Amino acid sequence: MTSTLEDPARLAALAGAGLLDAPAQEPFDRLTRLAARIVRAPIALMTLVDCERQFCVSAVGDPSAANRVGELSHSLCRFVVESAEALVVDDLRRHPRLQSHPALQELGVVGYAGVPVVTADGHVLGAFCVAAREPRAWSDDDVAALQDLSAAAATEIDLRRAIGDMDDQHRRLRDSEARKAAILESALDCVVTMDAEGRVVDFNPAAERTFGYSREEVVGRELSELIVPPSLRAAHRARLARQLATGRPGYLNQRLEMPAVRADGSELPVELTITRTDVGGAPLFTGYLRDLTEVRRAQEDLRDAERRFRALVEQMPTVTYVRDHGGVGRLRYISPQIEAATGYPPDRWTGDADLWVRSIHAEDRAGVVAELRRCVERDEPYAGEYRVVCADGRERTVFTKEVVVRDDQGVPSHRQGSCVDVTDLRRAEAALRASDELNRSVVAILDEGVVVLDADARTITCNDSATRILGLERSALIGARPPFLPLFREDGTRIRPEDSPARAALQSGLPRRDLVLRVLRPDGAEAWLSVNYLPLTDEQDGAVTGLVWSFSDITVRRRSEQEVARLAFHDGLTGLPNRAQLEDHLARSVARAHRSGRAGAVLFIDIDNFKLVNDSLGHAAGDELLRQVAARLAACVRASDLLARHGGDEFMLLLDDLSLDPRSAAEAVAAKLLRALDAPFVVEAADLHVAASIGIALYPRDADTPGELLRHADVAMYAAKRAGRNGYTCYTADSDDSRRRLTLTARLRRALVRDEFRLHYQPVFDLSRSAPVGVEALIRWEDPDEGLIPPDRFIPLAEETGLIDDIGAWALDAGCTQAVAWERAGLVQQLFVNVAPRQLRCPGFADTVRQALDRHGLDPSRLTVEITESAAMSEPQQTDAVLGALHAIGVRVAIDDFGVQHSSLSRLRELPVDMLKIDRSFLRGVPEDPNAAAIITAILTLAGALGMQAVAEGVETAEQQRFLVSEGCPLAQGFHLARPMPAEQATAFLLADAGRGAASQQR
Repeated sequence: MTSTLEDPARLAALAGAGLLDAPAQEPFDRLTRLAARIVRAPIALMTLVDCERQFCVSAVGDPSAANRVGELSHSLCRFVVESAEALVVDDLRRHPRLQSHPALQELGVVGYAGVPVVTADGHVLGAFCVAAREPRAWSDDDVAALQDLSAAAATEIDLRRAIGDMDDQHRRLRDSEARKAAILESALDCVVTMDAEGRVVDFNPAAERTFGYSREEVVGRELSELIVPPSLRAAHRARLARQLATGRPGYLNQRLEMPAVRADGSELPVELTITRTDVGGAPLFTGYLRDLTEVRRAQEDLRDAERRFRALVEQMPTVTYVRDHGGVGRLRYISPQIEAATGYPPDRWTGDADLWVRSIHAEDRAGVVAELRRCVERDEPYAGEYRVVCADGRERTVFTKEVVVRDDQGVPSHRQGSCVDVTDLRRAEAALRASDELNRSVVAILDEGVVVLDADARTITCNDSATRILGLERSALIGARPPFLPLFREDGTRIRPEDSPARAALQSGLPRRDLVLRVLRPDGAEAWLSVNYLPLTDEQDGAVTGLVWSFSDITVRRRSEQEVARLAFHDGLTGLPNRAQLEDHLARSVARAHRSGRAGAVLFIDIDNFKLVNDSLGHAAGDELLRQVAARLAACVRASDLLARHGGDEFMLLLDDLSLDPRSAAEAVAAKLLRALDAPFVVEAADLHVAASIGIALYPRDADTPGELLRHADVAMYAAKRAGRNGYTCYTADSDDSRRRLTLTARLRRALVRDEFRLHYQPVFDLSRSAPVGVEALIRWEDPDEGLIPPDRFIPLAEETGLIDDIGAWALDAGCTQAVAWERAGLVQQLFVNVAPRQLRCPGFADTVRQALDRHGLDPSRLTVEITESAAMSEPQQTDAVLGALHAIGVRVAIDDFGVQHSSLSRLRELPVDMLKIDRSFLRGVPEDPNAAAIITAILTLAGALGMQAVAEGVETAEQQRFLVSEGCPLAQGFHLARPMPAEQATAFLLADAGRGAASQQR
């Protein structure tokens, strides 16, 4: 496509746009601002170019555009218009053809990129461009963005022009109809009265003018001899006689078209209506005649006008239509453009009365139809914007404008309207609004401090956030130079005033972004800041005139990150390394042992009868005892050894670089640990005596892999317990009680067959309402001999032997059955079901869950599967696929016991996880222990940042509940709120809570 400046068609289109010498208009200003923001250019312009000048419709950042009109010799946009192609110049000074152009010499433009503004009918009106006063490498994305925005500008111009043309057509049509009405009204003016013999009684002046007779000439004469053609006179007399003889209406009160003759013998078409009136018993017939000559001529003119109007509207980019006034969808006419716009041909629209309504988007349909009906009922015009669904399923946004067309008496006869596709325009506007809203939201959320400096680095002004974050009064900042306080980089080095980043930004004129600095406030507290320095430049000469220094207080986030990183490798209760850190150290220790030939050992330490302490004194006392035990054990080990809490009442000790007799060395350490536990522990004013069973596994003697070494230490610990507790045992091949494991495996198989498993349900509460919103299904084994067996006794073996698949399937099925029963009773609750790592590694697990939901008719959104932290982090290829499949069918995913294992924050961010269940160990000591409270706060912050819900487990006191509410924790469960209970008790509990809620609403 090429263009010339003098092209008459182009100039006509330019004039028709109505934008030359017009004031700036907001739609184009929004587009240029958006261009400057997207392309990151200091100058953005939209210009229209005729054959003698260029006119700036909108400008951002260019003072030369203030006069609005410029000479073509100074314009780079003329090249865009003449070539009808994009002009992209990184550096005008190096361009062989443009290096002496006035835009470079006088306006200071160095980098330029412009694209043509092309209307729908192919006319190039001007250019949409960006510029810089320094060299600029424009990317393909920059040019593509300019082309999209230029298309939006052209659409706006086309829309305005189309609406203007449509209004002109409406005016012309109304004028035409008024002329026709005047012709028709002037023709309906002949009144002739006859007696029973057909003789003329009266002949009005209009009839005189029409037929060429005076009244005196025709009164008393038979009308048929005057104006009825000879060939019709006999029929006329016969009809009159028949009417008089029978009294039947006949042709009375009917409109008849017939030929008539004038006095000079010429014929004319007339419309005749005859009425009868009896006066004094004698009938009189009145004939109303209308000369149809002009009507016929007007009708032909109207048909010609309609043909011309149809040809005109069918060339416009706007869809034009005519429809009945009394309805919503019945169309009389719609222009052919509708097929290109929607995919449906015009005859589909006029033949299918419901297509109009059906094509409206389902979400918009009710509102649009209601407004259309309201306008029809009130005889008002309609204007509205809504979405339509095309034949191929595409969604488009259209603007429809509709007016009422009335007849000569002012009665609505039909409705006429136009429909314009504004999809592209609305998308551009939405992008601009989204960008502006995003900027406002970011400023509001960040609560940034802002300090403005002059060219001499002195503070001109600042906002309240700056004084709050820095801890300084406003008077201390105004007139001062930064840094106002001791300022340090991330590596701890102090920033000297002469090395201030603010000074560097002022001197270089280059922004400095995303610096992380630490400042010491006057009150002695330190604050971490995320800092940006943005130089301010003069638009004319580019000189640096000042600086904006903005900063955010990220102290809480920084501490949270440090705390979360610490939690990943430390136990929240004892402060010892956790199992993740132990496994990491063990892997490296085994690798070193393989290289050096040195031996090592793992000691598995389990506190004997610890459950009695929890049951008798409560979990708080148990936690205190574990902290004291950890302290004593830690005092017995070398700095090179690693003591870790494995979980619960279990500890593990890793010994490196043992002597030539590693077994004796490990046993000596074990004996030392047992002696350290001999002295009583004082817990809640009570003396507690604690013993431990210790299992020892040596490497490389007992195992040469970390996993096998840990398992053998566990087996040896159980052997120590069987030997009488309060002692230690080294692993041997006979330590593993295979018979016991086989027996337990067989019993588990029988339990599945005999249906000995039960589900207990522990409610999960919404803390803001103190109301249950879900229940966690907890499996129990009701053994005929031992009674109720907790899951920690059989689940590990079930997972190791593969029985967990059948047990897990049973638990899922039983939980869904109970959830459906509650739903039918009006007790809709979220169901939480635990999933073992082995189940999660099964590729078909998501299908198993979906089939169970389909079988019971349970909505997938009602089910939450709980997975362990270690299962979520391991084997990502298998785990991610299963979790993704669960998420796809609508099932929610929660990570259970979060914080006790090792989590990768980057991996956690990528998983489709909806909920974090905070391990109960972190809640112990809250709110008295500030460190424990800080851990809970850090995890809540992390969950919120990742868009996940947090559930606190193990709430056992009212104080803990109040603390969680104050910290904004949404959900919680624990003995203080409700204990696990069988289904019957859980049902009664939920019914009681529902009753309390209903009573509260009535009050």
